[in-house]
Amino acid sequence: MEHISPHIKTTVMRRIKFIWLFRRVLPRLAAESAAAASVLYIIAGQVFVNQVLQNAVLHTFDRSPIMLANFFFRAFIHTDILVQALVVTSLVAGALLVRDAARTLRQTFPTFFMLYN
Repeated sequence: MEHISPHIKTTVMRRIKFIWLFRRVLPRLAAESAAAASVLYIIAGQVFVNQVLQNAVLHTFDRSPIMLANFFFRAFIHTDILVQALVVTSLVAGALLVRDAARTLRQTFPTFFMLYN
């Protein structure tokens, strides 16, 4: 059996990882991104986000971040149940998207993440 050159081996492995990425990972990331984007679009239709942010600046200006978090928590509590469900759904979809993206990056570029562990 002949020796395979490192350049050819690297090229073949790069192509294999590229195909794996497109077949296995990107459809899931695309679906999660679409779900998060659609939920955020529905939230934008239900809530006047610009007005909420203006009220947040108006009522918590020059105060602590705790006051800002308290404002957003109270705004969340006093919204419709549909908006609350949509916000929770978007947070879950966003968390899953970040988790899968991090997992994909770790599997695609393992040597990069070994340097920083």
